Amino acid sequence: MRKLLLILFIAIGAVLSASSADKGDFSVFWWGTDIRSSGMKSAIDEYQGRHPDISMYGRSTEWTGYWPMLAMRAAGSSLPDVMLMDLYYIEDYKASGLLLPLDEFIEDGTLPPIDESLSCGSDDGGIYGYPMGLTAPVMFYDKRVTDAAGVQIPEKMTFSEFKEIANIIYQRVGVPALCDGGLNALVFYARALALDPFESIANGNDAAVRQLFHDIEEFSAEDYSVPIGSLAGKDLNVPDRMPITDLTSWNAYGFVNQVEIFASFSGFEEIGYTVPPVPDDAVQDPMYTKPCVFLSISAKTSNPYIAADFISEMAERSSDGQLFGEMGLPAAREDFEDALSRMPEYLQDAYSFVKLDYPMIESFEKGAGSLEDILLGYTDSIRTGELSADEATDLFMEDAMEILKP
Repeated sequence: MRKLLLILFIAIGAVLSASSADKGDFSVFWWGTDIRSSGMKSAIDEYQGRHPDISMYGRSTEWTGYWPMLAMRAAGSSLPDVMLMDLYYIEDYKASGLLLPLDEFIEDGTLPPIDESLSCGSDDGGIYGYPMGLTAPVMFYDKRVTDAAGVQIPEKMTFSEFKEIANIIYQRVGVPALCDGGLNALVFYARALALDPFESIANGNDAAVRQLFHDIEEFSAEDYSVPIGSLAGKDLNVPDRMPITDLTSWNAYGFVNQVEIFASFSGFEEIGYTVPPVPDDAVQDPMYTKPCVFLSISAKTSNPYIAADFISEMAERSSDGQLFGEMGLPAAREDFEDALSRMPEYLQDAYSFVKLDYPMIESFEKGAGSLEDILLGYTDSIRTGELSADEATDLFMEDAMEILKP
């Protein structure tokens, strides 16, 4: 099946490459909501205005569709000049020779030095993606619901405590809760058990997967859990399609830099966030920070210095808070305190949250991003009762170990 999918991707990619052309000589691709697109398009327009000899083209899509689209482009040798990258995927693209090393642009001053608090997203020491800022995982919650239920969400809670809170809220106001079952949750559970999230799976250790799946199974059996049928048409990875946006659930999962996205939704004026529920049997604090997103350059670009110069401008915009924190919370710099004081209050609060001495995740195993759809498929099977937690764990491990093997 995987070979058939690979052949299909290659075929579609070749067709795309042969039959369609981008609308400019210099292309920038990204995923995200309207807030991110607004910031990216503004930057492209202003850069274009100062460089009228360059014909620039920007394209945006949602997270769910971005990676299949980029894979097709890679297969057809038609990657954009500059592309947004994520920690789950950057090692795959780097290992395949698809990304241009950025070291020379940092050495010659085209790109500013990378802050020591940020990873460069590669396990060989080279820099293949320029980080836009910091972020940390959170559970979002609708303050209108929790206030109506008379519930105070704690700064940190165990999974059992989360279930108790979810039950109280459901009994009092009738809004169910969502138990996270995505890739970020798997990373969180592995860290709670003092395991490397993907190296442990590659070596056959299923402890984190099994615990996560058992918690999902246990939660899904309760009345206060969002029914699987209510998730139809939702996307747990796309903020404006998450169930929290229409009170299908009172909570959601993501990263702290996304707080302004939720606040921008119509009628959604109050959003809180806290540490995601920690597994009951955790042996260490699983919280972490990570680079939010990277901007990378295609190895086949014909405009490497234009690409590096554009990325430099985007990095400056992000560090000044001009991108609303949506590309990551600004990292430290010489005049950071002054810059932070000029940023909106929600950015200042979010920055305080990620600077609580949480360790930085530097990189993930090659193939990590490829596990996302597989994991979500098994999560859904558990929620519907099609598979037990143990059955899903065994099947997932078989698939995951094949993907992550050296």
